[in-house]
Amino acid sequence: YILSALGAAKTPEDRWYIRHTLVSELVRVGRHHDAEKLLLGDADAEPNDPLPLMSLATHYHYSDQLEKAKAYIQRAVALAKRTRTLVYGTLGEQARTAISTKDWRLLARTLRDMTTYRHKTGNVDCFPEADFLARIPSGAISERTIIAYKKRRAYLSSIRYSTLHGRGGAPSNSSLQPSRKKPRAAERGP
Repeated sequence: YILSALGAAKTPEDRWYIRHTLVSELVRVGRHHDAEKLLLGDADAEPNDPLPLMSLATHYHYSDQLEKAKAYIQRAVALAKRTRTLVYGTLGEQARTAISTKDWRLLARTLRDMTTYRHKTGNVDCFPEADFLARIPSGAISERTIIAYKKRRAYLSSIRYSTLHGRGGAPSNSSLQPSRKKPRAAERGP
């Protein structure tokens, strides 16, 4: 089914989504080598896009091939910085990999990079991630480094920063709630 859907995909985004569904299914049934071949093919086909390298690094990370994960995420980060796309995303994955490999120097450098990076509004990326912070052992890196990163995230959140729209571009919690105001007469219709 997935292969037929892949053949019928009309856009590169659809093909990407379907290919990664296939990769997930291959991993689920234990066909890690086949999944790896697809991901390597994606990285070769898109040499100027950090996402395939990040996907490959993630695959290796969760397949417990941590040295390969580290090598690929470092390539993804370098490409992301050069293209100014997915910098926060690749650095987040690098932080998770650094924790798994207990490479505290890499983790400290990664957090400093995430703290000082200034995103170019409109470029593809995610908001700076924090899921890995609770997994950092006490004393592994400078507490100042962690605090500086948390402050940077808090600042970006306070200004409702959106990687797509910039300052004030992220919806506030209240804008996500349905309106409770009654429509004015002109808005209610006849």
